[in-house]
Amino acid sequence: MSNRLAAYSAHLPPELLAHLLDLNIRTVVDFILTPPLDLLARLPRGSTSLGELTDCIASVAQEVAAEGVNGEDMYEAEMKRVIEMDGEEVKAGIADLDALVGGSFGGAVGGRVFEVSGDKGGGKTALALHIVLNHLVHYERAAAIWLDTMGELSPARITQAYPAHTGPAAGTALERLHISLAFDLDTVYNVLDGLRSALQAATGNQPRPRIVVIDAITPLLGPQLTGVTAQGHATMVTFMRSLRELARSHSLCILVINTSTSANGPNPSSVFAETTRKPALGPSFTFLTDATLWVAHPPSPPPPPEREYDPLAEEQKGVENPAEVRVVEVFRSSVSPGRRWCVVRVRNGLLAPL
Repeated sequence: MSNRLAAYSAHLPPELLAHLLDLNIRTVVDFILTPPLDLLARLPRGSTSLGELTDCIASVAQEVAAEGVNGEDMYEAEMKRVIEMDGEEVKAGIADLDALVGGSFGGAVGGRVFEVSGDKGGGKTALALHIVLNHLVHYERAAAIWLDTMGELSPARITQAYPAHTGPAAGTALERLHISLAFDLDTVYNVLDGLRSALQAATGNQPRPRIVVIDAITPLLGPQLTGVTAQGHATMVTFMRSLRELARSHSLCILVINTSTSANGPNPSSVFAETTRKPALGPSFTFLTDATLWVAHPPSPPPPPEREYDPLAEEQKGVENPAEVRVVEVFRSSVSPGRRWCVVRVRNGLLAPL
């Protein structure tokens, strides 16, 4: 069920709906949880009455209210999900990286939403593309949805990465990777609504989306987060909750790519004292996902003679070009221990184990 208020236009006078959208009241949650008197005060004078507004809120609330669910029905639905998944799990195929998230990015273990953050050029998109292609080449009934919010994912990059992945379903992998341009939140909601409908109507023989990538989430939510009003934060929370509901309902792996900002000193979430950057979108965003992965260049070891044994530097020994090394670190996780890390290589936009 859609969370967008526009999807319930049948329950709202067109003029009232237009005024609500102008006030950035775009979701059902915003509409039904805002006190009617507060809404009425913000609407143009004479556009509606308190009685009419209250009736509209009640009508929309009744439409979106959850129906009671029988426990036996829930059990049967879970058994059906297990059979449909048939042990299918989303993995990176790099043992150390999979271990960071408890062995799986989603699938048979249940739906999960991951934030992948870091500086520009750090390897975030490479990591997401690697996970997508690794899954598609191994499961012929799996598909992936990539929402490109900045128009930066080129076909050349995909075709360059594709040959590095081999598996029993490699021949049709690219046919099952669907890319959509989505430069605003409304477009993203439209794509996700279509995905939800497709998943509900899918038959056993059709490829089913198992992975959704939003690259990047920052330009969609960042401009709405201001110190003037809490509306932007409410929009962010509502959107991320809808993602988590979608992931859990259909056992999806959802990767949301986030940019970075200054931490004004060492980042306490990082194992490394040299980390002075943090994920963008504020401190609450990370708690709206199942885990936050930080992808970055490794910290430079201190110069001798003060240098002590540095396991990260030791792992880098023998690497032809140390500039290709990336650290993938867990800042926070509800599915695995936090403050753990591994090292990988990013060469020409491709992720690979060291």
